[in-house]
Amino acid sequence: MHHLDLGLFNYQVTYTRVLLKELCGQIAVDELDNRLDKIPRFPGLKIFKNGLENIKRFTANEFRNMMKVFVFVIEGIVINHHKSSISTSRAKRSDEALVNVYYYWNKMYLYSRREYFKESELNLIKQWAKSFIKLFKEYSLSELRLPKLHNWCYHIIKTIREYGAINGFTTETYEFLHKEAVKIPYRSSNKRDPTDQMIKSVYRKKIIKYLLQRTNVNRRKQKTLMNSLLGTFNLQDFDAFFNNYRSNNSLAGEALTALEYFLESLNEFLDLCEGLTDNETINISWYSYANISSSGDYIRAKSLYYNEPSFSDVSISMSEEESEDYNTAEGGACFGKVLMLINVKIIEKDLSFDLALVQWYDFCNSRQLYKYDCPWLKIINTYNFVPIESIIELVQVVQRAERQNEYFVNTFMF
Repeated sequence: MHHLDLGLFNYQVTYTRVLLKELCGQIAVDELDNRLDKIPRFPGLKIFKNGLENIKRFTANEFRNMMKVFVFVIEGIVINHHKSSISTSRAKRSDEALVNVYYYWNKMYLYSRREYFKESELNLIKQWAKSFIKLFKEYSLSELRLPKLHNWCYHIIKTIREYGAINGFTTETYEFLHKEAVKIPYRSSNKRDPTDQMIKSVYRKKIIKYLLQRTNVNRRKQKTLMNSLLGTFNLQDFDAFFNNYRSNNSLAGEALTALEYFLESLNEFLDLCEGLTDNETINISWYSYANISSSGDYIRAKSLYYNEPSFSDVSISMSEEESEDYNTAEGGACFGKVLMLINVKIIEKDLSFDLALVQWYDFCNSRQLYKYDCPWLKIINTYNFVPIESIIELVQVVQRAERQNEYFVNTFMF
């Protein structure tokens, strides 16, 4: 909804930059840009490599991407960079207020897209508005006399109660259709008498879509579970294979860690298989990425992917017995970083396993599993092979700013 994306959130980010410059100077604004640049890549998420220097030209989609990560990048900036004239207690209060206003915003934004509302969820609008006005009023030339803010604070709750969900009376659907049926066809025309060309372009697309649906044509290549073979070897030749591989290829730190714990972790997994002996012939196929059938996500364990290491963070389904022994997130899931993807074939037993070597995350605080409604984690030196089928989905894990071993699972991927 442009009322929120291009309107109120735009104001919120702009006033945040003004506040940071007032309390800390330009160093805090630069730190904000630097933290945005360091957010880990994730499918469908835009990374702001140049910070917010072109914020006046941002689209609604770019602001929406910014919302998903801003609560993680804003924390601690005022505390670490406040001017000497600003007391430490004031810096802490301002920092906490900044984090809260973005946390309340994300919750409010998520609820605003629902079809039904509870009374407690409507109160989130008041909660965000109160924190927004208290924090930013002194940094607005108009003292926050903003039409969109007035409408959101004083009319939206009454309107929801009277007419239902916001999505039912916004123009978002029509703006999307305008983009697909007008903007894109116009840009693809030669700009001379474009109306007739635009109509024909839309008409052709509709015909093609209809024919594809009628004939059930599926042009997509069938996805396979394990992809991009890196090498094959017999388990007895493990040392020789990887010594040769390392001499010809550069491996990231995560891949080197995987090699260190490979044999120990694989032995633990094979011990769970009944009837195996020490004389089995075991062949290993090593892959760089796999497709998760349950979610359609691709998970990667590759030292170089677009010039950067890529080792996916995932949520993993735990059995009922295991979930009683560990702290788990909602739905009985735990989290881990994928270090290696392999297929194991035991020739004599005609057995085959698709496995991922994961390094586990644990909760930072057993009494407080969540912070900002996100699982609050630390990475631990525990490694296991798990079946690929037990992986639920790809998740984005963001390191907590200025902390050595604290991470959040980003639950704001709306």
